[in-house]
Amino acid sequence: MRLLRPKDRIVFTFPSDADLPMHQRPKLIGKVLSVADARAMASMKDATGGNGIDRIIEAAMVGLSGWENVNYPDTGEPIPFDSEALATWLTIDELLEVISFLTGRLTVDERKKSEPQHSSDVANSVPVAPVLVAV
Repeated sequence: MRLLRPKDRIVFTFPSDADLPMHQRPKLIGKVLSVADARAMASMKDATGGNGIDRIIEAAMVGLSGWENVNYPDTGEPIPFDSEALATWLTIDELLEVISFLTGRLTVDERKKSEPQHSSDVANSVPVAPVLVAV
């Protein structure tokens, strides 16, 4: 069972960053979700009204544990990961893409691409889609 393997994590890169070398790409780090986590995310994501975006960000925070290579453009210093930074640095399309992935709304082909891989395989490849890795 994947939830019993705490070192498993999901590494998500965006297609818009495909032109960057893998070691420079911004990466969102997700955790393997339980059904309860996915249910909570789905209910938050489907919220309507004035705070709908805030609820979508809350949902993303359930499934994300951090990021790598997300740096201030002017200083190159790492941007601390939190919900406000997520809202500041992701476009709405990117946020929805992350939520769709984390809640399992992928096609069968996309799921096959995100199956667990060995860390060294991921480091040597150039994926532009989310990849599950064990570190």
